[in-house]
Amino acid sequence: MILKSSVAAVTSALMLTASAALAQSLATCSDGWASWAHDIAPDASSGGLQADSCWQGGMHDANDGAGAINVYNLVVFETLTSNSEVEGSAFVGGDLIGSSANFCIKCGADSVFKALENVGLTVVGNITGNPKNINNRTDLVYGGRLEAMVNLNGGGQRQSNELSSELTQLRRFYETVSQRLARLEANSTVEIPSQQPGAVRFNASGERVAVFEIEASQLFSQRTQQIELNLNGSETVVINVSGRSATWTQGNMVGGLVEDRIQQKVVWNFYEAEELRFNNGFHGSLLAPKAALTNQTEIEGSVVVRHFDQQGEVHLPVFGGRFTDLF
Repeated sequence: MILKSSVAAVTSALMLTASAALAQSLATCSDGWASWAHDIAPDASSGGLQADSCWQGGMHDANDGAGAINVYNLVVFETLTSNSEVEGSAFVGGDLIGSSANFCIKCGADSVFKALENVGLTVVGNITGNPKNINNRTDLVYGGRLEAMVNLNGGGQRQSNELSSELTQLRRFYETVSQRLARLEANSTVEIPSQQPGAVRFNASGERVAVFEIEASQLFSQRTQQIELNLNGSETVVINVSGRSATWTQGNMVGGLVEDRIQQKVVWNFYEAEELRFNNGFHGSLLAPKAALTNQTEIEGSVVVRHFDQQGEVHLPVFGGRFTDLF
């Protein structure tokens, strides 16, 4: 696959920005992953993320190199306002506010998702508002003030003063990954409705990694009736979406995009976005590290954003594509 920037440059950037502790954590998943993790961070001696982050039940293979984006179901660098739920675990870099919210409702040994260090919710700042529910015997870790009732449902809670450094590492890593994905050269085509309403249709090249480019104004135009993906044998799909803002009010994702086996292979990289508003169900993982996101309905996949006004659920599966094929 042709890259706009060299593979060496991409690898070098990741080596400089990836959390050593995250690499160490991911190395525990399998011996096959350990050599890649060591290459990124040979001195994996710092604290922080240090436990198993593998998918359970065979849906995810830690050898694929995508572990950095699927450790959490939701990552918010700043404030999370929520009155909804997250099926997997969540990491909040600022405060958690809002009405009642549920986390890790599908975590656990018998589930397809196992929370890192058995932590269902991490909040660097304060926790306020109505009660929060941490489910399936997973734990709460927080750094600021705990000013809301928390139902632990069999788990525990602890306060930590080390979360700020973990946030810095995660944010730097996700921002770098987003920018490096944005530099990949497109090898697949998109059909966009012109004069008459119709489908935005992504046709993968059939290469192991299919890369698309599209403008947000084209993806969510008033002519978009539905959004489709023809995988054509590709194993990972990167859709780079340009534009500083996007509002999605009509049309639906259909076909394979609404199936777990397909949507877990897809990452939507809104690498320029500062504001996103989704009124319709969104399928595939969302990487938008600069964006303030508001949703009204479900998001099916990993979510990484700057700020989140969550009014719809965040569901599994997390991203399961193969980043080693890119880097």
